[in-house]
Amino acid sequence: MSKNSNDFDGLLEPVEAIADEQFYHRADEFIALANTLSDSTGDEEFATSASKVSASLMYANARFNIWLTACGYHNAEDLKANKEQVLSYFLEQYKLMLEDNFDEYSNNFDEYMNPPEDEVKHFV
Repeated sequence: MSKNSNDFDGLLEPVEAIADEQFYHRADEFIALANTLSDSTGDEEFATSASKVSASLMYANARFNIWLTACGYHNAEDLKANKEQVLSYFLEQYKLMLEDNFDEYSNNFDEYMNPPEDEVKHFV
């Protein structure tokens, strides 16, 4: 980060460095909410509904992350001056998480995607 009026340099650390003991618990809470929202659409097919929930979740995450970043600045000029660095951080972190989850799902595909007949397929 450039030396501007930014009090929030600690934000731009790798997620592994700042993940606390509640990290996965919070993630599971968001997953549970996503499943609930995907199930609550009535006539719409689950895959269509889940796709819309995913888009909403990504949008909400982007808004929250930029709000959190902006909280660490004293003025818009300094925030704007660090735009590329902030975007690079979030894009790289998301890419790493997406790759990890891709590998997990591809390695556990049968277990995750073929639940017992008496269970509804959910995001796990």
